[in-house]
Amino acid sequence: METCHNVSINGANSAVRCKEEPVEYEMDVTTCDSDSDVVILDNVQNCSEVNNKQLVLAEKEPSLRDKLMNILKHPYNEEEYKLLSEYIEKEKPVCQLKPLRNGRSRAFAETGVNKSVLDYGPERFQRMLDAAHEDPPKALNLLRMFRFWLEHAPNDDAFQPWREKRFLKVRPSEENALTHM
Repeated sequence: METCHNVSINGANSAVRCKEEPVEYEMDVTTCDSDSDVVILDNVQNCSEVNNKQLVLAEKEPSLRDKLMNILKHPYNEEEYKLLSEYIEKEKPVCQLKPLRNGRSRAFAETGVNKSVLDYGPERFQRMLDAAHEDPPKALNLLRMFRFWLEHAPNDDAFQPWREKRFLKVRPSEENALTHM
């Protein structure tokens, strides 16, 4: 953390010293129209209050891997398992958007069904989920990984979590776990 040690005003220009290194501003600024974190002080006589405040560093947001690890550690929940299974395995009806007058459109159901989300997913994941069918906590975490991957696929740092051993080793916590029957 840094502390601002010296503030001085030199005519139209002002200077701020942090760690005894001067930072000079060449423009005469007296007002600010933006929502800046910088406060402009006029007629500063005593800088002790300003000088005693410390700079606050912004907290770093957790990475996608950290977020996923926290999700995978949640307790086993039978209801969540059923909902995620249904979501990725359910075949959805074929719909077609037909244009109407005035630029509107409406979805109409057609005969047949589309593939499920799982059918469009990677084969490796499908095989792993089939193998985990007898172990619902492991299957739930695989489903959580798949949902997480779908939600974050557009991100630059997206990854397929079921390809990393450290995520496959995580089991849902036993704390307040709703047992499967």
